[in-house]
Amino acid sequence: MFGFLALFGPPAFGIEVGLFSVLYSTALVLYSIWAIRLTVIFADDQGLGYLLTLFDVAMTLPLVIWGTTEWLAAPVAVLWVVGITSSAILQRRRRLARLHTSQALVDPVTGFLSAHRFARAVEDELELALARKKSFGLVTVRIRRYRELVDYFGEDSAHRALNCICRRSGREVGAEGEGFRLSEDSIAFLLPACGPIQAAETAASVARSVRGKLIEGRRVECEVGYALGPRDGMEAEALLATAAASVLPRRQAADGEPAAAHRQLPQPQPEPQVAVG
Repeated sequence: MFGFLALFGPPAFGIEVGLFSVLYSTALVLYSIWAIRLTVIFADDQGLGYLLTLFDVAMTLPLVIWGTTEWLAAPVAVLWVVGITSSAILQRRRRLARLHTSQALVDPVTGFLSAHRFARAVEDELELALARKKSFGLVTVRIRRYRELVDYFGEDSAHRALNCICRRSGREVGAEGEGFRLSEDSIAFLLPACGPIQAAETAASVARSVRGKLIEGRRVECEVGYALGPRDGMEAEALLATAAASVLPRRQAADGEPAAAHRQLPQPQPEPQVAVG
């Protein structure tokens, strides 16, 4: 539309062909390219529609103010109203879609259980653990700078990276682990009837797996932590806080060592006594 306005807009509105009309047409063409580029890079930006609508009004306002053809002002005003209304409708639809996704039983991207099921699952595991006098494990994985993946490479690429992390983690956790997507960049696994050493070793295996290979030619940094219930907490929030505080260092995970809290540290050897005289 802006390409059409760039060619025929100024003459149609009675603006004489000259330096102003040439500069104005050039500005419209550059703005069109810039707007298309923004919609590609920030495809999921909720406020971009309103922003571009305001720029559309600002770019076409000179035609209405300085133009002498009054009957064309009405179609331009209609375009402004349609643009603002469309942006509002699209934003409302996206908000409803996000609400539906957050309330769904299963996350549509990863196939894991959704975040609002996590607290209930922790309560169920806690009841079983207390009844059987056993513990259960929690392993968390968080993708660092996930929003950068979305902004620079697109939402589809970020989803593929997330799914790859989920597959690698799931292979190390095993069939008994139950996966959850806690947020856009975080997943978690509940390990039933899991002891402290097993939880630490599973977390170390997950860390080696998700950090070991590139994803689509890029290195995706991940933070892996673990917790043990009911030892580390009686609620989901407490277990998640413990897991966040026990993130495995890269070197430790790469060496395949269990967590520092569950391995014996070497004791210092006394220095040999040297006889004098």
